[in-house]
Amino acid sequence: MPIIITWDNNVYGPRQYLEKLVAKSCVLLSQKSLAYIQGSGDHPRNYVFVIDMAEACDVIMHSGNVGSVYNVGSDEEKTNLQVVRDCVLASRLEDPSNPNAYITFVKDREVNEHHYCIDFSKLKILGWTQKVSWEQGIRNTVAWYLDECNLEGWPDYKRGLVAHPTHKAAPDEVLLWPRIIFLCTYQGVVRLAKKNSRYYTCNTQIHTTSA
Repeated sequence: MPIIITWDNNVYGPRQYLEKLVAKSCVLLSQKSLAYIQGSGDHPRNYVFVIDMAEACDVIMHSGNVGSVYNVGSDEEKTNLQVVRDCVLASRLEDPSNPNAYITFVKDREVNEHHYCIDFSKLKILGWTQKVSWEQGIRNTVAWYLDECNLEGWPDYKRGLVAHPTHKAAPDEVLLWPRIIFLCTYQGVVRLAKKNSRYYTCNTQIHTTSA
């Protein structure tokens, strides 16, 4: 069976479900609410824009070796506090010069790794490079969430806006995180990645492995 596995590092972008830091912060700020920071906010993370993730899937599908594992990461390392501050600056608020005024600190998660990043040099050998900078990606993402019409199809989206959300997948919903196994055509995977940075799908061509 031809299998290629990917691990990706903090994908963000439009259409991401609101339990994630960037998406949640964008919507809270657009609603004139304070954005949450869990703990001190000094946890560093590396971020990959969803279009770069989609193109990484493209490269892996065409040039990757069957049976291999590829990490998809970036050099865009930001602390959680920096991420939310950048969301504030891109949200066209009344006083963006004081981003801390739009942030509230809450209890940290019981399990929250302080720092993790991945080595994606193996993917670079295949020819993939990051094309969307953090500055461009966060501007595009914030602009999408500022348009309230984009959330009309999510009647229950507010459940993701709490400080410590929980998510139970519906019976027909498969969560492709953190591993994706490609058993399908390149077109199917890339359409999925560009459409939904959370990688929720019922597509029978795509399956997951246990962590």
